Amino acid sequence: MCVVGDPGVGKTSLVRRYVLGEFPAVRRPTKEMEVSTRGGFVDLREIGLAIGKRRRHSDGILPSTARVELMIWDLLGGTLPRKTVVRRHFQGAQGIIAVCDVTRSETLDHLDEWIEDGYDTAGVVPTQFVANKTDLEGAVLGQPDLARAAWSYDSPYLFASAKTGENVEASFQLLAERILLEILSRRLE
Repeated sequence: MCVVGDPGVGKTSLVRRYVLGEFPAVRRPTKEMEVSTRGGFVDLREIGLAIGKRRRHSDGILPSTARVELMIWDLLGGTLPRKTVVRRHFQGAQGIIAVCDVTRSETLDHLDEWIEDGYDTAGVVPTQFVANKTDLEGAVLGQPDLARAAWSYDSPYLFASAKTGENVEASFQLLAERILLEILSRRLE
């Protein structure tokens, strides 16, 4: 999955909170991209995948949970070399976490371009909108703004804070579930 958005929206902080469980004391801009991984489990019943007892795989009945290993690509937020960088790193992406900053409305507006760049390279993949920095005063983005943007991509959205950890786990988990559902649905067709 690729994590995208403007510079300073907190992409790296969200990834570090999710992967390492920490909020970085010193924030630095991402050079081009950073790759992180984290394993986990997805409850197949939670994602609505109907698995009957008759459906079997090589080891017997399909399990109710699936182990997933997420490879998270934290892409730079700059715009100058973005087209080249995005095309190179979106190759094979199976999902997008689109991050904006609740205190800067233009960061939500710019997500359209980020997502479209990703779709142009990887195809239409599950997308999760995350409005970060809910711990800060002066929020200018509200639920109607985020809902409208997410609706145009048939995507869920969450308000989160990398600093406090609010909804960070849920943001990555929801996207992992949607990616897995899409993969398994294609295989079961």
